[in-house]
Amino acid sequence: MHLFSLHRLLWICFLCCLLHFPLEPGFAAPVSGPQTSPETPWEVEADSVSADQDIQLLEAWGDVTLHKGENYLKADYVRYYWSTRWVYLRGNVQGNWGGDHLQAEEAEFDLQSKVGWLNNGTIFVQDPHMYFQGRVLRKTGTNTYAFEDATVTACDGQVPAWSLRSASGEITVNGYARLWHPRLQIKNRPLLYAPYLTIPVKTKRQSGFLWPDLTVSSEHGAGFNLPYYWAINEEQDATFYLNPMDKTGVRAGVEYRHTPNLSSQGMWLADWLYDRSTATAASDTEYENDGLLRPNHNRYWLRGKYDGKTFGNLFDLKVDVDYLSDQDYLNEFDQGPLGFERSRQEFLDVFGRTIEDEDDITRENRLYLSRNWQDSGLRMRLEYTQNLAFTNDNRDSSLDDTLQRLPQLEYDIYRTALGTTPLEWSAENELTYFWREYGTTGSRLDLRPRLSLPLESAYGSLIPTLGLRQTVYGVERFESTTAAQETDSAWMSRTLWDFEATANTEFGRVFNLAPPPAVSNATAGAASRWTKLKHVVRPELSYEYQPYVDQSDYPDFDDLDRIEPRDELTYSLTQVFTGRRDNRVPVAAANGTTQRFKRVPRYTELARIRLEQSYDFREATRQDDREQYPRRPFSDILVDIETGIAPWLRLDNKTWFSPYLGTITEHEHLLRGTWPEVGSCFFGLDYHKQVKDDYARRDNDALRTLTAGVTLTVIPKWSARVRYEKDLLRSELVERQFAVQYRHQCWQAEAVLTQTDEEDRVEVRVTLNELGTVGQSFQASEEQ
Repeated sequence: MHLFSLHRLLWICFLCCLLHFPLEPGFAAPVSGPQTSPETPWEVEADSVSADQDIQLLEAWGDVTLHKGENYLKADYVRYYWSTRWVYLRGNVQGNWGGDHLQAEEAEFDLQSKVGWLNNGTIFVQDPHMYFQGRVLRKTGTNTYAFEDATVTACDGQVPAWSLRSASGEITVNGYARLWHPRLQIKNRPLLYAPYLTIPVKTKRQSGFLWPDLTVSSEHGAGFNLPYYWAINEEQDATFYLNPMDKTGVRAGVEYRHTPNLSSQGMWLADWLYDRSTATAASDTEYENDGLLRPNHNRYWLRGKYDGKTFGNLFDLKVDVDYLSDQDYLNEFDQGPLGFERSRQEFLDVFGRTIEDEDDITRENRLYLSRNWQDSGLRMRLEYTQNLAFTNDNRDSSLDDTLQRLPQLEYDIYRTALGTTPLEWSAENELTYFWREYGTTGSRLDLRPRLSLPLESAYGSLIPTLGLRQTVYGVERFESTTAAQETDSAWMSRTLWDFEATANTEFGRVFNLAPPPAVSNATAGAASRWTKLKHVVRPELSYEYQPYVDQSDYPDFDDLDRIEPRDELTYSLTQVFTGRRDNRVPVAAANGTTQRFKRVPRYTELARIRLEQSYDFREATRQDDREQYPRRPFSDILVDIETGIAPWLRLDNKTWFSPYLGTITEHEHLLRGTWPEVGSCFFGLDYHKQVKDDYARRDNDALRTLTAGVTLTVIPKWSARVRYEKDLLRSELVERQFAVQYRHQCWQAEAVLTQTDEEDRVEVRVTLNELGTVGQSFQASEEQ
């Protein structure tokens, strides 16, 4: 890139020199090269300028500034040879060239070949925020520099918090800085040495090694994970991992990401380990009471997700992959770049859906195809469920009754008008082929059309709906249904009908709280106040009826094969409180000299309160087990409260109260507080009471879990985080975590102590901006 080209100023300076008439201080004029140059001329400003036509030289003294657009150079003295287009600068040299800032005692540049050097100079690259300072800095090309005896840092200030002192190196803008024999310095004191190091100098993706992750674990020993990032092209990249562990072996992994277009993206991960040890006794397994062993040396985890378009962009395609070698793998490797927690969070952030929990022994693998029209939608699903209980010969695979859907087709008709009648209709239709190694297999066609009559009036709305369900089974094999085994025909059908009705209305009132703030001037009363409160009441009544039909002779694939009878009335009352706050804000006048004011309203939902209860007519007439389970047709009363108690405090609360026991049977509480620049906190309580004499909840277990946490930033740059979770019912710790973090302008450090019922783990991480994270993890099991 040319710093400047000189043209018209040369002739002006030459004439001035002939007349022995010096230019006045502060003179500014355009500078260009030959008149045939198409470039925009640079501008020069200086206290004095002179030119020598014989040797084709221009010199400028005193606060010299050369600029063109956003590029500029400043110095106390500038010498320019316009025949060779070489410029020399001396004294307080400063500049901005292509977005990079230059500073030196003296510098020379060839504006034609775009090369040059700086003595005792500094190059500051704004994105990322990095300084390169050295005794000799050479510009070797349009976007490349080389240096000797240089310091590299991301820290501001004369004495950087950290820096890399290098014997030599080179910089490629939008690429890497390559350093030979760098030494990591803390406050200019050497700490670590490496023969060679590369640093990304721009945010543009570049291939190369990433910062390693160091670990120390009582279970796996000392180890490190060395990632290599490969920027394949603009649409694809991959990261390769190599994780040697002292006690366990070498774990290798790969993560591949691709985005072929704006509507498609995929992420696929795989890792493999040849474990030196096995778990052939219950005491060796992650969970001693699950009855499952791990005799395998080869261990692996395949997972991935994809969202995109297919068949000419007519269909949406979604793919989920989650396949494991054994039931203990995710529990042992839940942390780190290949761990369960990171994979789950990445899937949730990118695709909005996650994977099964780490201790779930069934893993779902799915493929979805879907297309939606205005009044209908078509979906196809292939679903394979891996049951880890049948891996590694833990259980007889010939008795694996895990159900697979290969495939399932759904065609839904959304609620739409039935011709010119006031009726509306909809339908849910499903065709599925069920397969499994052991158990009943076959096909099922389920058709469920529904007819509704929406009735609207000034007093509310009423929507009665009548539905019909027709189910046809094509059974291939029976394994567990005795009655069905005696049936000669492999084809079976079931007919059910149901009815439901929903009625609701809404009424409300607006209350005036205070007059709005005056806008005539800025001193008339408060600038902001609550002026109105709107109270809306929404009563709702719904009724569901499903007659009893004996379905014991039909195959039992999933919940659709055993439709439970219902005869239930549900009534609810929802109240919504919305506040209006008027704010007085200044508005600049057209002439820009005076101001006027206007009122700007802001609406906030202050609280939402819902009361709900049901009455079960079937329970009211139940004859079974009445001695053990007395009739209780009224359900628990639900009180659901969502409220912003204050702008910084929010409460979400659900409470169920039994009218028969006269006590609370279930709680779900979450209280959250947020103070900007100070911190945040939360408190949660989940409580389920075990009700043994309630027929509807006779199989429910008791639950009592407490979660709490707080994050504080009381001291600038310092923050502390505490999280606590406990099973109050069993008096067992679920997780306790304490973390301290320090954030500097160019680095940050974090120490995390985590304690669970299985292990204690200490992690220490230091992140140097633009270099990466140095991490250390210490783990110890509870038994040690």
